[in-house]
Amino acid sequence: MDAERTFAGCPRPRYIGGGQTILPALRQGHLEASDLIDLSELKDLRGVSVSEGTLSIGASETHAAIAADSTVRKAIPSLSELAVNIGDAQVRNRGTLGGAIAACEVSSDWSAALLGLDGAVHAGGEKLPIDHYIDSKEAASRHVIQRLTFQIPYDAVYLKHANAASGHAIVGLFAARLPSGVRVSLTGIGHRPWRWQDLEKALDRHFHANSIDECPLSVEGVLDDQHASAQYRTALIITLARRAVERLVGQTESH
Repeated sequence: MDAERTFAGCPRPRYIGGGQTILPALRQGHLEASDLIDLSELKDLRGVSVSEGTLSIGASETHAAIAADSTVRKAIPSLSELAVNIGDAQVRNRGTLGGAIAACEVSSDWSAALLGLDGAVHAGGEKLPIDHYIDSKEAASRHVIQRLTFQIPYDAVYLKHANAASGHAIVGLFAARLPSGVRVSLTGIGHRPWRWQDLEKALDRHFHANSIDECPLSVEGVLDDQHASAQYRTALIITLARRAVERLVGQTESH
């Protein structure tokens, strides 16, 4: 949630929902703002609905509200599970879905979900597929995010290995079986979430955990920092992928 500079070189106004990203950045001097504009009371940025195979969630809905929402739980249970495992209680009760997407953090749970569910960002009267939004983040940030839409899958699962202190994903994997095919997205492994397209193709051919063996991951370009080495992150992703596929296979067999 952002806005253009009003004068070249001057701080610009910042739109905030829960302030979980912007306020710490302001305190630490990483960000400047001429004004803070609170969007949290705008009713147009709230609400959850389902229409024609799509789940729509207002940008100002908090993680806690999404976790507790019966429409979300019925349409895409994995999103309820994702939301309830974000951060701590304060973050879940103040942080918003729109703010999480606008921040586009390296370990964003919600970006992985949007990418895994062929989702879209609705901002400035436009509908931006999540792939396009991530690729054109600078241009997309000119507009306030109004709502997010997710394709309702046959089934889906999100698994992450979380940092014990922050709850942020060291790595996370979202896997979904959609009418259009399998989608697998990763977060925490690079500087932006991305799709594991080789695995998607392998799972479309044969939806079984053994298909993962056909899709080795290279450590090249994988994040290597104080939280985890590139080798460790790669090993974690492979483990999460196997668990996710096994869980989805179990869900299919139980139906």
